[in-house]
Amino acid sequence: MSAAQREVMFVPLAVSIGDGFKFGCGFFMAMVLAALVGFVVLALLFVVTSLLGLNLPITR
Repeated sequence: MSAAQREVMFVPLAVSIGDGFKFGCGFFMAMVLAALVGFVVLALLFVVTSLLGLNLPITR
């Protein structure tokens, strides 16, 4: 066997808490940012429709 064939390949089989924080925190921040943008868009929709005198059919 040559040295290249004996080279051990490292495969990370364990996930540390730091890895989970990096990936989980990024997904959580993206979700919070998307929720805030959605809330602002919804608020702008209500403001524009009230300025134009349109009634949104949200009541029963």
